Amino acid sequence: MEYSVYLLECSDKTIYVGVTNDYQKRVYEHETGIHPDSYTFSRRPVRLIYVASFKDIHDAIAWEKHVKRWSREKKLALAQNNENALHVLAKKKFPPRFARHLAGIRLRRLQQIRFSLRLRLHRTVCLVTPIAPQSATRHDTVKFINAPRYARVFNASYSG
Repeated sequence: MEYSVYLLECSDKTIYVGVTNDYQKRVYEHETGIHPDSYTFSRRPVRLIYVASFKDIHDAIAWEKHVKRWSREKKLALAQNNENALHVLAKKKFPPRFARHLAGIRLRRLQQIRFSLRLRLHRTVCLVTPIAPQSATRHDTVKFINAPRYARVFNASYSG
């Protein structure tokens, strides 16, 4: 049995993509409006602009799903067998807002990495040296070594 993926151009200039085992019968059903709940019922008349045949139903369904994600321009280029237009339309183009969104995500990720590195640096350069373990106050002095940004001396409570 042979299966077909077909493209119909509707009266409102939208393109319908479908799969069937008898495309001529299915196009007739779209044109006559046999199924009132179908997408093309209110968009008649329809015009067949593309048909591709497959031996395996799984291949046909995969091609239908692939083509359904395409833009109108790319579907028309496929129907007109315009390989140059298909090649140009296949390149990903992100709208400016989306590109800014991606840039914002990258910037936030870099900031997270920098903060994480600072924390690691903070943990590794910290050195606790007890000054007077027998003192009455029982305090230690915490010194940061090899890190001029964090070169401060703190008093930390000493339990021990």
